[in-house]
Amino acid sequence: MIEKKRLRGFVGVFACILAVGASARAELIQNGGFETTTGVDKQIGYNTTVSDWASANGNRLNFVFGEGSVSATGTYGDFTVWASTNGGAVGNTFDGVSPAGGNFIVADGDSRYSAALEQTIGGLVVGQKYDLSFWWAAGQQRGFDGATTELSWIVSFGGETHSTEQLTNPEHDFQPWRQTTLQFTATSEVQTLSFLAWGLPNTGSGIPPLLFLDGVSMNAVPEPTSVALMGLGIAGLVALKRRNASAG
Repeated sequence: MIEKKRLRGFVGVFACILAVGASARAELIQNGGFETTTGVDKQIGYNTTVSDWASANGNRLNFVFGEGSVSATGTYGDFTVWASTNGGAVGNTFDGVSPAGGNFIVADGDSRYSAALEQTIGGLVVGQKYDLSFWWAAGQQRGFDGATTELSWIVSFGGETHSTEQLTNPEHDFQPWRQTTLQFTATSEVQTLSFLAWGLPNTGSGIPPLLFLDGVSMNAVPEPTSVALMGLGIAGLVALKRRNASAG
């Protein structure tokens, strides 16, 4: 009877630890895969919207592409990405599919046409660290020539800003999808997350540097004490199970 009570106690404590851990890892981003829209292969703020996201400067050149698509329509008509199927450079692997699946974002990194893609996030804990993960890639608009350089996402959360690594994209090529995790510390209960595409050349050259984005996710970083307690809870359950097995 005592052993059963101990087991129930361990189970209860472990359940509480799991609940705390699950709460800490609750997803904070809404529509992080850009699946909820009023239309795909279109320009955000011009002929489509993406739920929970806004283009900071109105109808600047941020597009939502559907899975398998390499082209969209916007302010200046057709907007196509150099790809493996339309005369892109030898070795260009862009096929309109992201590792996260479904829709994805294509943004012009030219500062004359770029605008931050933003989402306001609430329920934050001041001082808490948060991990932001996302898939991204780089390419070039079809119909234009020349290499593009310093391609990166400038990511801000509240007053804190980080950047991804900088990529160089040869003429008509594509830099494959990669996943990046950035860490931020909340300074307010409600903060704005923004992604700004950046690349060179971006002044008068007409060589659009493009950034791609998908699978955005943000979770609180578990406190070390929570992780330790979870480990102790698991160890306690294992030890009690072995003891009961030996007694039986």
